[in-house]
Amino acid sequence: MSIEWIPPIMLFFVVLTMLLGVHVAWAMGGVAVVSIILAWNFNSLFIVISSVYGVMTSSFYVALPLFIAMGVILERSGIADDLYQTFYVWAGRVKGGLAVATVLICVIFAAMTGLTGAACITMGLIALPSMLKRGYNKDLAIGTVIAPATLGILIPPSVVMIMLGTIARVSVGKLFFAGLVPGLCLAALFIIYILIRGFLKPELCPSIEVEVSLKDKLIALKAVILPFFTIFGVLGAIFFGIATPTESASIGVFTILLSTVFNRTFNWKLVFESSLETFRLTVLNIWIIFGALVFASTFTALGGIELMEKLIMAFHMTPWMVMFIILVILFILGMFIDPFAIIFLVGPLTFPMMDKLGFDVIWYAIVFIMLICIGYITPPFGANLFYMKSVAPPDVSMGDIYHSSWPFVIVMLIGVVLVIIFPDIVLWLPNKMIVH
Repeated sequence: MSIEWIPPIMLFFVVLTMLLGVHVAWAMGGVAVVSIILAWNFNSLFIVISSVYGVMTSSFYVALPLFIAMGVILERSGIADDLYQTFYVWAGRVKGGLAVATVLICVIFAAMTGLTGAACITMGLIALPSMLKRGYNKDLAIGTVIAPATLGILIPPSVVMIMLGTIARVSVGKLFFAGLVPGLCLAALFIIYILIRGFLKPELCPSIEVEVSLKDKLIALKAVILPFFTIFGVLGAIFFGIATPTESASIGVFTILLSTVFNRTFNWKLVFESSLETFRLTVLNIWIIFGALVFASTFTALGGIELMEKLIMAFHMTPWMVMFIILVILFILGMFIDPFAIIFLVGPLTFPMMDKLGFDVIWYAIVFIMLICIGYITPPFGANLFYMKSVAPPDVSMGDIYHSSWPFVIVMLIGVVLVIIFPDIVLWLPNKMIVH
């Protein structure tokens, strides 16, 4: 077999094995190892070690388990309940106020966890029953949970951005701040959509009739003090160059634990269970990184990137045509393949290409992540759709969840278009950073 045929065969078998249910780490790593042996010989397997050596020796990856720990502790400590109650008493009397509160708490929860599944499951347990009990339209209530929960990988500090920084070879700190404004813009678009629906059809999202005194509202605000301090402390330290992302992650874990002490939810069982879950998720993510790096290195060494460039030149495609095709592919893949698999399959292949075509890599990374966010709620296999089904009341069918996602998919696509038209939405804040 000619060596030039191996890269496209690699892509085919990686996608096939993922569709058959093989875990992304084993699919990418396994296909890469077989390809190395077919292309050269067993002695060439040193590529596997050389590909992952940098990850194994980098102190930067200490940030990964720390940010994961932040999310796990937050999820298990009950802080989310207090935050939801705070926004509930402040926004409840507005038409759609409870849904707006759900979006806002998802934004905060996303910023503190960096994980999508945690936000979707937690808010599915807390917010969805509350909205349905108060007469909210089922589609609107479900969509209000599953869509904002995706912002966990876009709003910093994001675990996905740490891994994406490895692939794109860009500053994780800059990625953090590049995702902040687009993430808030998506949240604003969700809120605008909810308020418009509430204005046009008040019966879809009725307001709460119970009056809450100003004193009770002010007392409720104490629940947001430490979470906000955590968010701004972590991001502020990175933005002003005071601390690295790893050092800031340590600050984040400390303040989250401090929050549990003040909320009287701290106990050693919480510490033990959170540590165990952090270990599990960290190992899982590291294996994914290993598989992706081995695949990317092998694909590049076999001339895969050059082959893709030749195809672009053969079809006389402009840079924007290439960009459009990649975004369409990302959208379609999001319907069928795990988002993490897409990140580590498509990312290593497209980031070098986008750089050569003259696109800003930071900007492309955020557009890339926004499409991944959409993939979390796109039928038939969007991950958040199944997270929601696992915690939804029995009368909520999978069909209901599928149907609820599409208006929010459209809203998120509008956000992607805005970022493409106005790239400064992404680039303004990272350009203001004091790089550490």
